[in-house]
Amino acid sequence: MIFTRYLSTGATFNQLHLDFFVGKITILVIIKETLLVLWTKIQPLEMLVPTNEIWLNTAEGFYETANFPNCLRAVDGSTSV
Repeated sequence: MIFTRYLSTGATFNQLHLDFFVGKITILVIIKETLLVLWTKIQPLEMLVPTNEIWLNTAEGFYETANFPNCLRAVDGSTSV
């Protein structure tokens, strides 16, 4: 619950401390351990190690569809390749 609240609201450790009556260091440990587990389990599935070919294809796609040369990612997601 602490991790979900932290991620969804951007609450500070002080806010979480007051909401859940848990020490700030405990909150830090909970968030760090949860992020580590998620990264370990999800990263290999969702963030494949990019190759030169993937980077070149992505940049080419952005150039062709949005006229953005040398672009690899769009923050707002309005341009997808």
